[in-house]
Amino acid sequence: MSKISIPPKKIVAYIKKKFEYRERRQGEEFIICNPLNGDTGYHFNINPEKGVCHDWRDDSWAGKPNPKTGKRSCNIIRFVSLYEKCSTAEAIKILLDGAEAEYTDNKKEFVEYELTLPENKKLVDYQNEELAQMLIKWLGRRSYTVDDIDKNDLRFLGTEVIWPYYEFETVVYWQSRSYLNKRFSFPNPNITNSKGETIGKVSASKGQFLYGFDDIEMNGYIIITEAIFDKHTLGEQTLASGGAALTPDQLIKIRILNPKKGIILAPDSDAAGIKSIIQNYHLLASLNFPIFYSIPPASEADKTDWNELYEKHGHTKSQIRNIFEKNIKKISISEIIKLSELISSKKRIRS
Repeated sequence: MSKISIPPKKIVAYIKKKFEYRERRQGEEFIICNPLNGDTGYHFNINPEKGVCHDWRDDSWAGKPNPKTGKRSCNIIRFVSLYEKCSTAEAIKILLDGAEAEYTDNKKEFVEYELTLPENKKLVDYQNEELAQMLIKWLGRRSYTVDDIDKNDLRFLGTEVIWPYYEFETVVYWQSRSYLNKRFSFPNPNITNSKGETIGKVSASKGQFLYGFDDIEMNGYIIITEAIFDKHTLGEQTLASGGAALTPDQLIKIRILNPKKGIILAPDSDAAGIKSIIQNYHLLASLNFPIFYSIPPASEADKTDWNELYEKHGHTKSQIRNIFEKNIKKISISEIIKLSELISSKKRIRS
């Protein structure tokens, strides 16, 4: 496989156009503040001649190491694709000032792996069939339109709906839920090569990913819910973590998205969800982003999630978004005390 090479002068032109910078080693290297993780101390080093980048604190910005080589893709094209939130091909064109280029895209440099989804069908392609109609109607009760189903690439296998997880237009994970019960499936998926051949399995879990990663506009704000249905109900700039507590792997994804305007935690309103606000606040504090929270309204004894306001209480999605926005509070010591008291009251009522 041939490597992709960007002329050093093009890399220098891009740096000077996009960033405030300092020079090292008589102009052989450039230092900028890493825009992917809120850096303000000029920790990010770029070597135009070699086309490589390095954050002196750590290189988690580049994602997980390649499972075969054990190395991260710390190259300028990877960096530009993350910063500009675009594909590898588009990043190359940006670096080349939009010029068409002859190159071979060595995808393994930029994506840790690609997944083989289970044998399935796109729901929208079969919407005239009885089974697909049943699943579409069920999803409709959870706030999905047919356009939403198409946009989110929802698939089905028997009576199970499959949600693919995308990162930079590549499927990195998937989960499914049965229409007949609340059973979820979280796979250990197959890894495929460029020919589509299965070359092994990757040990993966939902805690390594954030559903909706490709939907986020970088360098803004993000909302984090527990479940996919809640993510879809709240809409713009929302991710689903797949559980109440965030993981170190998910922190890496958040750092890449660089939500410098803030992170809004939006869990369920039960004791576990409220407790997770405090836990996740302490976990996220190291990223140095503003942190807020918003929980759905419920009586002290009740547990409510954002999608239930649509499914069970008849609110529209725009009404739910308005409720969410009115309930946003910045986390502080006084708010943590209030949340702790709310957790205690819910536990007393349930016991």
